[in-house]
Amino acid sequence: MTGERAGERRPALTALALAGPLILLVVLCARVDARSSTSAHAHVFLAQELVLVLGAAALAAAAAWSSLRVGRDAVALVTGVLVALELASAAGAPAPWLAVRSATLWISGLVVFLVARAIGRDARDLGLVALLLPLGVAAGSVLVEALGVVRLSALRHAPGGLLGERNVAAELLVAGAPVVAYAGLADGAAWRRRAALVVAAISTTAVVLTRTRSAWLAGLVLLVVLALVLFRARDGANETGRRARRVGIAVALGLSLALVLPTTLRWRSAHPYRDSLAHLVDPSTASGGGRLVQYATTWRMVVAHPGLGVGPGNWAGHYLSFARRGDPTVHEGLSPVNRLPNSDLLGFAAERGLVATFVLAALGALLVRQGGPSRAHRAIRRATLLAALVMASLDAVLQTPAALFLVAWVVGLSSTAARAEVESSRYGERSSDRDRVYAFAAVALVAAAVPAARRVASLQVASRARDTGDFDRAARLDPGDVALRLVAAEGWIAEGRCDRARAHLDAVTRSSPASPARAELEARCTSLTAR
Repeated sequence: MTGERAGERRPALTALALAGPLILLVVLCARVDARSSTSAHAHVFLAQELVLVLGAAALAAAAAWSSLRVGRDAVALVTGVLVALELASAAGAPAPWLAVRSATLWISGLVVFLVARAIGRDARDLGLVALLLPLGVAAGSVLVEALGVVRLSALRHAPGGLLGERNVAAELLVAGAPVVAYAGLADGAAWRRRAALVVAAISTTAVVLTRTRSAWLAGLVLLVVLALVLFRARDGANETGRRARRVGIAVALGLSLALVLPTTLRWRSAHPYRDSLAHLVDPSTASGGGRLVQYATTWRMVVAHPGLGVGPGNWAGHYLSFARRGDPTVHEGLSPVNRLPNSDLLGFAAERGLVATFVLAALGALLVRQGGPSRAHRAIRRATLLAALVMASLDAVLQTPAALFLVAWVVGLSSTAARAEVESSRYGERSSDRDRVYAFAAVALVAAAVPAARRVASLQVASRARDTGDFDRAARLDPGDVALRLVAAEGWIAEGRCDRARAHLDAVTRSSPASPARAELEARCTSLTAR
């Protein structure tokens, strides 16, 4: 009976394995083509976040329908502890709306990981190889934009292709490089290996053209790993060695194309790629020096809030309270600090606290040491974690929807859910708590998608705003958008309606107490009231 039911579920598990790459493709294509006066590229992430949350909910619902269960092992336990700490940190955050946004994103990634981890052995390879499609589309869109065929990125963020920012696109492609290499090396249909070689070539070209420091460093690390594979399989008669050589040739071809293609990119340097390589780890550059200053400031935030941190998504609002005079990462404008820190690891520690950081490190260690469905799957998992670790140390990678989904999906598929790999509920068997986990996650994520949808609607209203009332409505749809709050408050003050501006200023005080723009508007409001 059990064998029959498992056989009946194979089509469902195959569909579930293909659903992950399809969701990632939708994430890549999700855009809100609107520019508001408060953010030139807010459209890049808002729609993608909504798709990620709904996609994770759909995967969880499909897992519940397929009677998949969460594994009974240390990885599942530590993941559950991470979710509990995330909720605790969000509950105590001074800006709850911002905390909801960041916590929902992170928990969605953990749900994707758990679902992918429970997918059966027969469907794992399909779920991995199918990632060639979204990765190829992402890389191709970067090349198309670099060649000047179409403009897809926000101002000064090209060539990001569909992802809208060059750093985000490059980091996604490098995070997916282990899967591409696996597809080029694994047994199976020859067309899969040929497709992998094409994706490897265009991805390499795209990554080089972006000049992204974190992606280049992680890419060099992965090239060293590939070189070791080539060295170990240097026997010409070895089929693995021949396939590895083809992957190496595809990468070399991609590097060559990046140097000779007639792109329309306007770099300030006469030799942009040579200069980027020469200063890859140079802290004296503006980018490198700014990162070091930001890391030191973020560490002071960690020390001041070691327990549960300042709350998910609340890093930017607290940064000015810890920044010192002359901080090069602080600039003029309504949003003097970038929304995301230039280090996932330090940002996680500042927002969630040291306890959650240690638990996350424990999860990473477990995944590195754990066995897997096969030796190749272990290699994919470890290479993906290595690339993510390098990039997350230097940039916000796992706080962007596409990269978070990709890493969670790949690491999940290449892991083994101990004693829970495609467990089917027998007829008449009493439902266990583990059967309900995915169903509960699906319902919770659907509810959490409501705030994400409101943020998308807010951007649409703000991009078409004609008066202060429109900005007021946009700010109330997305109450965590500090820039929108300040624009609405400034408009009401200009109209002499300090009473209407006060609610927005009070909200900014809770989210970003050291905001210079808020202080200036507060002074104007006080002066207006005193007349």
